[in-house]
Amino acid sequence: MALLVIKQGELWRGERRLLTQLNFLVDAGELVVVRGANGVGKSTLFSSLAGIELGIGTKGEWLVLGESGKLSPLDFFNKGGYFVPQELPKLHGVKVGQLVRGMKFDLNAVQNGLDRIRLSSEFLELGIDELSGGQKKRLELMLSWLIKPKLLLWDEIDAGLDKEGLQLLCEIARELRTGGSGILFASHQEALVATLEPTRVMELVFGQ
Repeated sequence: MALLVIKQGELWRGERRLLTQLNFLVDAGELVVVRGANGVGKSTLFSSLAGIELGIGTKGEWLVLGESGKLSPLDFFNKGGYFVPQELPKLHGVKVGQLVRGMKFDLNAVQNGLDRIRLSSEFLELGIDELSGGQKKRLELMLSWLIKPKLLLWDEIDAGLDKEGLQLLCEIARELRTGGSGILFASHQEALVATLEPTRVMELVFGQ
């Protein structure tokens, strides 16, 4: 069974149609890239799939992790989905270690995650809101690797990553796919997309 199936899908905000003619799927082990100009609706599509986009209606067939229609954010996560937005939410006073431990990872798993993104344990003592853009992306790469979701939504996780960070992204994407994760990934970087060897590339245009 496919992890994500959209047939003749549409996204609406009130009386305004945002996207139409959406037809694609993501199966286990696949990486599907979504491209399109800024403002075309990539982030709206991703956040709607994860259940966090308020005021967005759907038409057509939407099957997400075996469930028809929109899921709540909690259901999306509990059924094996994980969404990485372009920007982490503001978490004033919360340290990296508090966030990671709050997700119930044991100490060995956390250390393995740090090793995987090539950072020391000192990273855990940094405040979330103090992280640079690249550090935030590495944190999300680590969480994606630790969670190993069935369906992973990466909304421009490559933005702000340096050369080493992009290499890590490619390595982690391959490892997750080998483990059976399906990945939907929005990116503007053509060279990176080619390196990732996606199953399919979907181009969004305004209104479609």
